[in-house]
Amino acid sequence: MLWWCARQWPARNGVIPLFGDGTARSNPIADEDLAEEVAAMVEGEPRERTVGGPEVLPRRAFGELAFAALGKPPRLLRVPAGLVYAMATMVAWFLPRVGQALAFIVRVSTTDCVAEPVGTRRLADHFAARAVSARTR
Repeated sequence: MLWWCARQWPARNGVIPLFGDGTARSNPIADEDLAEEVAAMVEGEPRERTVGGPEVLPRRAFGELAFAALGKPPRLLRVPAGLVYAMATMVAWFLPRVGQALAFIVRVSTTDCVAEPVGTRRLADHFAARAVSARTR
């Protein structure tokens, strides 16, 4: 999964939601880096391995890097995790899958998810390339 926030590119539209305080860390991995690791595992000894990208970043940095690539000041809307959990519980009464998805998003956004660093592609470079391609359209 190449950086969901990069695919959706919400920075171009104005505001990025930040669930919790933004200090939970992860090391997002590019599709290409992950594909190279999978190919190496297929060619070698099969084993289980948890991998991530080369840099560990707090969630807040994802939005800041996206806005920096666009040359805009960061506009992050902080949403308290407890509020979203409460909403997820209420929504789950009527739409269980939506409630579960909301709870999952908040859990992932507020929990450290750091894996063994591999690859060379960095999130800031990806955002910069996306910003250039968006300007040339």
